[in-house]
Amino acid sequence: MIALMISGIVISLAAMSYLTIKKDLIIESKRQEQGQKLLRLHSLLRNDCGAAATIHYKPNVLHFQYHNMPENHYEFLDDYILRHSGYRTDTFPFQVKSIECNYLESDNRLVSSIQLITKGTNQGEQYIFLIKDYSRDILFPKFQNK
Repeated sequence: MIALMISGIVISLAAMSYLTIKKDLIIESKRQEQGQKLLRLHSLLRNDCGAAATIHYKPNVLHFQYHNMPENHYEFLDDYILRHSGYRTDTFPFQVKSIECNYLESDNRLVSSIQLITKGTNQGEQYIFLIKDYSRDILFPKFQNK
């Protein structure tokens, strides 16, 4: 009888330990997945910023316009960031806390830098900061080579 009680206690402790470890692994897996999505968002924003000819910001929408490609734009919704690129839409599950855009002194329509603060479900605030270097053809259209 005593052996039965001891084996029952040992089995229940082992089951509790297993379930606790499994729960911790699931939480860590979700945290890593969230980190990978944030890294993908940052990478796409950086690539779009570098390749774009011009960047414009309207409330909650950031437009990247290219010379020979269709434009990409990012929509900042309450709990999601949507990236529209041609026929493809990417969804990122991040809440945007703030977006700050600085504009060129010579042209108040062109964005020169973007600061984006996001908050994920499992992580604290994340900062993304991008700077756009415009070509001289965009900055000085009078001096374009024709």
